[in-house]
Amino acid sequence: MQFLALLAHYWPALSPLALPYLVQFAASRSWQSGQKLAFAIAVSALFGLLGALVASGMPSAAVLTVWIGAVILGTQVTFRAFKAIGLTSSWLDALLAFGSEVVSPAALKQVGR
Repeated sequence: MQFLALLAHYWPALSPLALPYLVQFAASRSWQSGQKLAFAIAVSALFGLLGALVASGMPSAAVLTVWIGAVILGTQVTFRAFKAIGLTSSWLDALLAFGSEVVSPAALKQVGR
C-alpha cells in the first residue's frame, strides 16, 4: 500500500507528462503502424489502471473498465487531433529529445562546473 500512497501523491504531475512522452516515443520508432498503435493502447491501459487505483483504491470491474476505456479513448483522440494540426511533430519531438544532448567535459569547464 505504500506504493499506492506514493503514486497517489505524484500521479497528478507524472501522468500528463509521461503518457504523451511514451506515445510520441512509439510514434517516432520505425515500428509498423499496428505495433505503434498496440504500444499506445497498452500504455494508455496501464495509465488507466493506475489512475483507477489512485482514485478509488480497489475499484470494481465496471469502474476499472470505464477508467481504462476513457484513458485509451482520450489518448487516441488527443494524439490524432494534435497530429492533424502538426503539434506532435514539434513539441512532443522536443520533449522526446529533452536531455539527450551529450555535453563534453571541455564545455563543462567553460561554464565553470
